[in-house]
Amino acid sequence: STLTSQDVSSSQRILIKIGTAVVTQPNGAVALGRVTAIVEQICELIKKGKQIILVSSGSIGLGAHKLNQQALLSSSLRSHVVGLQQRRAEWDARTCAAAGQNALITLYESAFSQYDVAVAQLLMTDDDFASPHARRNLSNPIQTLCGLGMVPVVNENDLLSRRTTPYLDDEGRILWDNDSLAAHLAIETRCDLMILLTDVDGLFLDPESPPAETISLPTNDATQDNDDQKSFPTFSVPPTSRIGAIGTLEQLR
Repeated sequence: STLTSQDVSSSQRILIKIGTAVVTQPNGAVALGRVTAIVEQICELIKKGKQIILVSSGSIGLGAHKLNQQALLSSSLRSHVVGLQQRRAEWDARTCAAAGQNALITLYESAFSQYDVAVAQLLMTDDDFASPHARRNLSNPIQTLCGLGMVPVVNENDLLSRRTTPYLDDEGRILWDNDSLAAHLAIETRCDLMILLTDVDGLFLDPESPPAETISLPTNDATQDNDDQKSFPTFSVPPTSRIGAIGTLEQLR
């Protein structure tokens, strides 16, 4: 269903998930204007007494850009002419994450500090959802941070994560990327509302043939008759996003 101002105003604890395509520009650099605008709005919510949990992708994207810059600084002119693109292919996701995690939290720390709001970094792996005990160990610090008016900035620890296939916790719930991580975290921390911020306008009947027609998701509204359910159109999702393979399909899951 469509997010309304009433949804936000009636929610005390809100989890906001920001995708890599929102944090970065097409060239991989920080989308500083976009990020600071989002941070400003978050701080306005905090002033109104809301508790905010921020789940942010972007460490791999920022890390790749950081490695590109370092390659330009450290390589000779000839190696640059041969092709920086060849170097990019050699940088795996873990290396990018190692270079980008600090850049990501520094970005948010700097942006939030302009409004006198403190942040805390939480790097999570599959093991944090392995059992009820592990989930309590995760949620308790977040509860404390929110109570102090701080913003927990959560990201999957791609450097240490051992996952190569979708992970199922002891209750059979899937954990695959920051979108599903955000959903689980919203449940564990008893959030009233979860918002996924993306650069995708919606679901499309045919995203490969612009102008693409967007469609609405079915709801669980008991007043909706079965005929409407049956007439719901088949939709398609691009196989990859601008950043990588994880995208709209994973958000739906």
